[in-house]
Amino acid sequence: MHTPALQAILFDLGGVIIDIDPENSLRTFEQMGYHDIRPVYGAMAEEGWFTRLEIGEAEPKDIYTRLRSSLSKEISEEDIRKGWNALLGKLPAERIQLLEQLSDRYRLYLLSNTNAIHMDTIHQLVRDQFGVSDMGYWFEQDYYSYEMGLRKPDPDIYQVILDDHLLDPAATLFVDDTPANIESAAQLGFQTLHVPDNCSIVALMKGF
Repeated sequence: MHTPALQAILFDLGGVIIDIDPENSLRTFEQMGYHDIRPVYGAMAEEGWFTRLEIGEAEPKDIYTRLRSSLSKEISEEDIRKGWNALLGKLPAERIQLLEQLSDRYRLYLLSNTNAIHMDTIHQLVRDQFGVSDMGYWFEQDYYSYEMGLRKPDPDIYQVILDDHLLDPAATLFVDDTPANIESAAQLGFQTLHVPDNCSIVALMKGF
């Protein structure tokens, strides 16, 4: 079967464009003296707090309250933000240069499972590092799970983007670091590119 020429690329954010290290969040909390953070995080994950935050059913203030009520040591909002955002790593300039090059040939979109705490920090990072308005600067449109009420790998989240921009999934490449997300997009007919751990999209997308 003939594959249509590529027209659009839908990028994930964390682990694809910006480095992330969830373990670094836990280490940072521990270094600040919150030594029971691991069981507290584990309980919060089991209770669905992180998923609820990513689909907008919980607000950042709810997470702050839950952490304060569970940690044995009193914690400030400043320390919560510091530990929470320690997950975020570098945003290498070469990846931004790749986006700028690709935008000359393809329609670019961004789709991230994320939350308002991380995105406030990322938007400030790109303002400071690249002098642009926000992370959406390099994309025709940027989509965030907490604003959509959906998260990957739910097929509906991809369908929203296809419908919004009248995209043909067969002519759209989806780039993500999570196999389950890749699989769900492929089932909708997207071309897909999985980004393994410790692998840069600059190398993977050479020749696009």
